[in-house]
Amino acid sequence: MRPARERLARLAKMHGVPLRQSYAQVGKRALMAYQRYAHAKQFKRTNRALRSVRTYLGHVFRDIVCKTEADAGLRLAGDRLTRGWASEGAAVVRAIFLTSLSNP
Repeated sequence: MRPARERLARLAKMHGVPLRQSYAQVGKRALMAYQRYAHAKQFKRTNRALRSVRTYLGHVFRDIVCKTEADAGLRLAGDRLTRGWASEGAAVVRAIFLTSLSNP
């Protein structure tokens, strides 16, 4: 999920879509916490940390959708950025539905 968040943030920057924040630092820290808890077999804490990693990905995705809906010029870029998501128009978007962004 971290690579997907990073890729979305990078593509948004390339297409000129302004994000509130890309969650680069906190996302990296949350992923490290998730991995440490998993290695220590602390699975309840692992799930909590994984939930925060998923949340950061959803924040970036929803921010892209929100910023591109209003501007017609950015709508094409927004469609291009979010084409990997299978749940089109869903209120809550989860990382499970994310397919490869490199495939059309």
